[in-house]
Amino acid sequence: MVPVRAKAVEAALASKAANENICREAASLVLDAIDPVAEFCGSEINGDSRSRGMAEGDTGIGRLVADELAFCGIKLVASLPDNWVMDIIRTVDTDERFVHVPVNREEAAVGLCSGAFFGAMGSAALMGASGFMTLIYALTKINYTYEIPVFILMTLRGAGGDTQKHHISNGLYLLPVLESINMPYQIIDKRSDLGLISRSYRHSRTFSRPTAVIFSKELLLGRGA
Repeated sequence: MVPVRAKAVEAALASKAANENICREAASLVLDAIDPVAEFCGSEINGDSRSRGMAEGDTGIGRLVADELAFCGIKLVASLPDNWVMDIIRTVDTDERFVHVPVNREEAAVGLCSGAFFGAMGSAALMGASGFMTLIYALTKINYTYEIPVFILMTLRGAGGDTQKHHISNGLYLLPVLESINMPYQIIDKRSDLGLISRSYRHSRTFSRPTAVIFSKELLLGRGA
């Protein structure tokens, strides 16, 4: 029985190694495919090709958030536009520490970040609150079931200070929805709390499920101390 058991263990280890190699190769192919897309989309956002690093002397919220993401080991950032986070989007797009991929659906951001996880690459999905509300089925069906962590950065739309009436529903339902699916989240409304980004990202990896950081309007538009 011992030789049979040893062979079974050997076969299992060989299979695991093969699967890891496949995941690495798949991640490499994904990055090879998306890098030209990121380059092109970056030029569309900035009106020019990707510049080298961040602008010298830039002390805006975009740079502070980018520094925290880099500190976490995040390399891939998939984003969807929201006028509150455009400073962050422009910053990561011109920062050589990141591969920035603008996408047109929130599911695509989650798919890219999930694939990056299997390739041992840190990633984050950046989006508005409305976009996140479309993701509940995808997150609970795929990421919760198979314990695939995804780190999501989003806006606290519909809260006090948001004058856009069409975002009121986000203010009513965003946090209750997060709580209903037991998804950990951290609201950040002050620059002094930006270090919580790292803690939340690490927790997503320990928890092996999605976690979210939610930015307030005061923080994103430069009024949070």
